[in-house]
Amino acid sequence: MKKFIHHSMNLDDEEHIPILLAEELTNPIPVAFETQEHINEKKHQSKSFFHSCKNLISVALFVAIYISPILQLYPTEHTCIAIVVFIIFLWSTDSTYFYVSAYLIPILSVWLQVGYDRKSGTRIAATSLAQTFSFIYMSPEILSFLMTITVFLAMDKLDINYFITKKILRFLQKPNPSTLLFTIMILNLLLSAFLSPVASTALILALTQPIIKSLDPSDSFSKALLIGIAWSGNCGFIPTIKMANTLPVSPLEYMIFSLPSSILLCIIESFYLVKAYKIKSNNFKLTKIDKKGDWKIEGKEKWQFHHYLIIFIVILSFFLLSFSGECENIGHEGIICLIPVVLIFGSGILTTNDFNSLSWSTLSLAGGSIALSETIKISGLFDFVFDNVFDTINDMGFSEFTMTVIFLFIVSIFASIFTDKMVIVHKLISLWSGSTTAIATSVLMVHVSQLFVSSTFANIAVTSVINQETGEPIISGSEFVKKGLVTVLFAVAVLSTVGYVLVSSLGL
Repeated sequence: MKKFIHHSMNLDDEEHIPILLAEELTNPIPVAFETQEHINEKKHQSKSFFHSCKNLISVALFVAIYISPILQLYPTEHTCIAIVVFIIFLWSTDSTYFYVSAYLIPILSVWLQVGYDRKSGTRIAATSLAQTFSFIYMSPEILSFLMTITVFLAMDKLDINYFITKKILRFLQKPNPSTLLFTIMILNLLLSAFLSPVASTALILALTQPIIKSLDPSDSFSKALLIGIAWSGNCGFIPTIKMANTLPVSPLEYMIFSLPSSILLCIIESFYLVKAYKIKSNNFKLTKIDKKGDWKIEGKEKWQFHHYLIIFIVILSFFLLSFSGECENIGHEGIICLIPVVLIFGSGILTTNDFNSLSWSTLSLAGGSIALSETIKISGLFDFVFDNVFDTINDMGFSEFTMTVIFLFIVSIFASIFTDKMVIVHKLISLWSGSTTAIATSVLMVHVSQLFVSSTFANIAVTSVINQETGEPIISGSEFVKKGLVTVLFAVAVLSTVGYVLVSSLGL
């Protein structure tokens, strides 16, 4: 340790040097220094103070909107706007944990009685609202998330994802990061489009977990991978059969204008991620993958019954989810998603400790996003927006192309807040008698409106992947806003050009 000595003496005099050293050894002068623990503590205090400031701003914003004299003839819609702005601000600025904000939604919605019954013209009672919001946290969407994180954890525990990832990397001959990112995004898009978006996202997340763990926690490629998986899953939802069946067109016609648009948008997004995160090929090392998944002992495969069972469960889940709409006897998507959970825990692959370590914060965020959508619906804000904004624009006499661009921008904002995308799709279809080209392209925009962490289920799913050092999600809410804003512009550009031309060519 370097000593700072303040003696008024001539250090050039060699006679005094031994005396000086002796004094330093017997009476060392304390030196101020900081350990890494002290530095981390200061950073934590600074971060806590910054978060406190953002929380105060969010509360002030909520109060300001709540007491402002706007929409006086629509009190429930007015209250809902205050709640939406408050929650979105919290999620976008990482002011507090995602799950804390998620649980604020039912509390505020019930206490402020945002529900409105159009038939009776009165507010919905708090007890009825409480039952509605309590059901949300065990809804089919939440159960599908439970299946996702359960399969994810089981594959990781048995190193199946390491095994498959190694095979893929060997097949690709150790690709550079940009090639790997592009491959994963296209694969996820195709699996989501032709099988199941929920199951596809779970599978791709499990396969990329070994890659993420092998990288340095500060490596930006981890963020690019996770956001790429979310965005490609959103693109993959566009050309699904479920979407095709909702429109008054044939499945073939729908595929003609939806599939090229989604693929082109996915390609553009992959290039954007490479540039945004400055991914280079010379900083890509996956040394940790070689330590796992190599299941060969004396020439024999180490695969056991549990490994084959997990593969069977994944295939079964894909099959059931893909045909859930065709067979009513097996129930809805939520009941199907419970089958893998029961099989995995019932067979002993995962234990009680594993159950306790599931990403319950992700489930809470998913519940909160659905609760926010429910708040927008029962308050009347959803119908207010469509009955006033869209009808007004439809009657302003714009050209069809201008109408399309305006619709795309409005849908991109509204659908980013509203998680229940199919409700928006059905509402847009009810406007089909207007500008059909604008409505058809707007339907495509619904699922790629991905501005916030709660915008889509794919966005929410990637928050289950955490930084092993900090224990926090690798992708923050502010990260989604920063990168998602650009993709919204990409989506508007692609759908207003390529999508518009393809829809117009079909004569819709």
